[in-house]
Amino acid sequence: MVKRKRASTRKKVVNTAQVIPQDCAVRGVAASSYRRFGGFLLDYLILSIPNSVILWILKDNGMYTPIATVYNTVFALIVLSYFIFLTWKNNGQTIGMQIVGTRVAGIRGTLKPSQIVTRFVVLFLLVQFPAVYQLLTGFEIGIGFLFLNVLAILLVVVLLIIDDEHRGIHDLIAGTWVVRSTK
Repeated sequence: MVKRKRASTRKKVVNTAQVIPQDCAVRGVAASSYRRFGGFLLDYLILSIPNSVILWILKDNGMYTPIATVYNTVFALIVLSYFIFLTWKNNGQTIGMQIVGTRVAGIRGTLKPSQIVTRFVVLFLLVQFPAVYQLLTGFEIGIGFLFLNVLAILLVVVLLIIDDEHRGIHDLIAGTWVVRSTK
C-alpha cells in the first residue's frame, strides 16, 4: 500500500500554469485572516478617530440631530471612497494593508477598478445593511435587521476562516483575494 502525502492547506499558491502578467503579485501566498483583520482594524481606526472628533463637536454644540442623515451619508461615502481610491491608486493597498504587509490582487491577473469597486461595495452593504436599509426606506430598524446584519458579518468572517485562500464573500463575488505584499 502506497501512502500519499497530504497537500498542505495552510498556504495556497496560484497555479503557475495560468497566464499571469510578470508585474502581477498574484503568485504570492494568501494572507492570513489575522493579517486581514489587522489591516482592516488599522483602516477602521484611521477613519473612526476623525469621525469621533467631528461627532463629539457636533453633539456638544447640539447640531448633530438636524444634520444626522446628511452627515451619516457623507461619512459613508468618504469611507467607501477611502477604500476604493487607495486600493486603486496604491497598488492594491490601503494604509492599514501597507502596515500589515497585505494587498488586494485579482484572482486571474491584474486587479481591475471594477473588481475593487465591486469588492468594497459588497463588503460595505454586508457590514452596513441596517444603516443602508434605514437610509433608503426611512423605517426604523428592528431587532430582526440587526440579527440579519450579524449573520451577514458572520458569513464574511466564517468564509475568511474556513476558505483555503482566506477569501470572504466579497472577494468571491469580485474575483479578488488578499495576498502577502512582496515589499
